[in-house]
Amino acid sequence: MADDTGQLQAAIRADFDQDNRPDVTDRVVNEVKCSIVFQYSWEDLLQAGPVALTCLGSCFIATASNTSRSLTLEPPKGGFQYLK
Repeated sequence: MADDTGQLQAAIRADFDQDNRPDVTDRVVNEVKCSIVFQYSWEDLLQAGPVALTCLGSCFIATASNTSRSLTLEPPKGGFQYLK
């Protein structure tokens, strides 16, 4: 039991030392600066969100309507070439 406690304390101390090195902050800041967050305009990234939600809503409405259940699809002439 005492050996387990000593090992646990040593592991916690090693983890603490690893997380609190002097260069950790600089490395994290550098990683964030180099990440995709600052390479693209957030407006461009978020602009597609409302359009995608509108399209999903339209698909949901189309599949839930009674008229969509009465549709019949005819196979193309020559069959489905790319679906096997």
